[in-house]
Amino acid sequence: MHGMKESGATTAAIARELGVTLKARRTTALFTQPEWVRQWFTEHPEIEVLYWPAYSPDLNPIENCWGNIVNSWDPAQERTPLQLLQHTMTEWERFRRNDGIIYKIVGSVSDRLHEVIAHDGGWTHY
Repeated sequence: MHGMKESGATTAAIARELGVTLKARRTTALFTQPEWVRQWFTEHPEIEVLYWPAYSPDLNPIENCWGNIVNSWDPAQERTPLQLLQHTMTEWERFRRNDGIIYKIVGSVSDRLHEVIAHDGGWTHY
């Protein structure tokens, strides 16, 4: 934990020096955050905290990548932990090689945000 605090403080110091405002995303589900994290953000008001709706994990683009990996998994074919790991790594590499998928997912964030706002912070169709 100590290293994480130090790297965060260094990042905050560099941002101050450059005149850049840092933004951090945090869920509103406080039970998921250690006390030292909450304290650290209290001690660094120069970092703008963006609170994420507790019921909207679908705003995180990586969830789409993981969802696609899970949906492409065939339990009848990949039955052992090693086979599942190999499947996951193969699919992940497929994502990395296909910029179009990543751009499409990241490009949908604005639409996702608008839909979450329209649903008062609730689930979306994504």
